[in-house]
Amino acid sequence: MSAIALIHGYAVRLTSPVVRRGFGETAGFQAFSEDVSSGAAVVFRWGISKEVPWSALLDPVAQHRFYRDELAAALSSATQVRLKEFLEREKPAVIVVHSMGATLLHAYARAHGLPPSVRFVVMVQADLPWRAELEVFPEVYNLYCPWDPTLVASSLLSWRRRAGLGPVSGSNVINHLLPAYRLPNLHMSALRDRRLREIITRLVNG
Repeated sequence: MSAIALIHGYAVRLTSPVVRRGFGETAGFQAFSEDVSSGAAVVFRWGISKEVPWSALLDPVAQHRFYRDELAAALSSATQVRLKEFLEREKPAVIVVHSMGATLLHAYARAHGLPPSVRFVVMVQADLPWRAELEVFPEVYNLYCPWDPTLVASSLLSWRRRAGLGPVSGSNVINHLLPAYRLPNLHMSALRDRRLREIITRLVNG
């Protein structure tokens, strides 16, 4: 069992020779590398494993197609069953979701609820509709950044503002700005921020 469960987002398993390599055992949650190594945190790995030429990373049509495929994977019954088994096994106190990982967990919680062990859900730059029903979670920390280019693009494609771009409403929600500034990928910036780990550590120990 692990106190912290980490659910990664879109395209973590998408690679390209030389240009884009894998994210390793942390699946991009670099701030939690020591916790993952020690077993204090565990990653739920999902998504489509695919290698593409570098040109595909710059092709908006190809990227949109892969986005749709990954969204279908996140909502699939196979992924939801795997998540159920994962949560029942690990019994985390805190679940940290990034990007499309928020969509995955939200769909699961709506259908099945969350285990009683879960006290907090921390959404990091969540690719979830701004008006999503967050009462399916216990206490929620919404860590947002208004200038996240990936979420701006997602908002335009879906015609709905994403929760990770700003404060959201809800009696169980605490909103907190966590500025993205680490290049080249601002959408992944928070996952390398020690402040994120400090927030999670306080929740676990509180």
